[in-house]
Amino acid sequence: MKIRTLPLATETLVAFFTWLLVAGSALALTVNYAEVTDTRWWLSMCAYCGFITGFFLGVRDGAYRHELLVRYSLMGWQCLCVIILYLCLPFSYNAILMTMLSAQLVYYMSLHRAILLSPLWSAPLWLTQYYVWQESTAWLTALLFWTFNIFAMMMVDSRRREEQARKHAEETNRELRAAQALLQRATREQERTRIARNIHDLLGHHLTALSIHLQVAGRLSSNPERDKDALSSNLSQCHNIARLLLQDVRDAVSDMRESEGVSLQEAIDVLIRDVPSLAIETRITDNLPELSFTQANAVIRTVQEAITNTLRHARASVLTVDITCRDGMLTVIIEDNGRVEGELNEGHGLRGIRERIADVNGSLTMATTPALQLTIKMPVNL
Repeated sequence: MKIRTLPLATETLVAFFTWLLVAGSALALTVNYAEVTDTRWWLSMCAYCGFITGFFLGVRDGAYRHELLVRYSLMGWQCLCVIILYLCLPFSYNAILMTMLSAQLVYYMSLHRAILLSPLWSAPLWLTQYYVWQESTAWLTALLFWTFNIFAMMMVDSRRREEQARKHAEETNRELRAAQALLQRATREQERTRIARNIHDLLGHHLTALSIHLQVAGRLSSNPERDKDALSSNLSQCHNIARLLLQDVRDAVSDMRESEGVSLQEAIDVLIRDVPSLAIETRITDNLPELSFTQANAVIRTVQEAITNTLRHARASVLTVDITCRDGMLTVIIEDNGRVEGELNEGHGLRGIRERIADVNGSLTMATTPALQLTIKMPVNL
């Protein structure tokens, strides 16, 4: 199960202000209620503090050692604090805190399940208001706050889905840009193949003609006085062919310079551009050889999958990509500063990386240090 937390910017500040207003007003208004004893007042103060502590720990952007157990325990703790407030104070608007709890739940379970279970944390308001504080309209109050809880869950779930769609769109866009760069590289490689074919055809034709004329000139040179005009004409043709050859070589060199392939550095720069919430550091050696399209695609797709996994699971802030080449072996090391919890399971993404690397006769090793480290080795032509 994938765990996501609430954003810790404006939403958290608004939640804190809401808690402060609810807690401050409720504790101040208790002076008009004789039923609220000093013991209840102090117990309410502790419950308010316990709730906001559990809230901040629940939305904390970081991983716990036992993620699911800790997250659900914090949800249970916040719910307990609100129930204590229901028992100690007669103010039904303490259920606003339960709405804050409901808004967190869709980050830990599906919206459908959260709505089905919502009566469990909405019922305590009706029970305490009716049986403890003898409020005759407690059912209506509980029903209203139950609809508030559902509304909050639906709004947060909509926000979460929109955020996921945006990140998916950004990921797709990065993939398309990288694919475009690699496609341009493949196109240029085809262009270089065309130029090589032209060199073979043109230079081969001219060299054959030059060889024939030189053989004729060799025969004519045996009697230069008799074949003076023919020799002169033949040598002139040799010079013309030599000039054509020189021009062909210059044109071919010019075309090849214009058709140089896209470097791996450029392709990766396109891929990592504008990645949200993650700093990506690249260290790529300057002596990298020209890679084939299949090899470059394997490296690019590996980096892309590593970025995706880091954003989704690792809770990391920095990802490093180290690419070196030594003795005909390309080495790619990808590592983040996050943390892998529990046993590492190889999903579809990692299996896809392993298959791509195997297609280019490479190998993939994975290690946790405690962050996930991918090491790829593949042979290249120097």
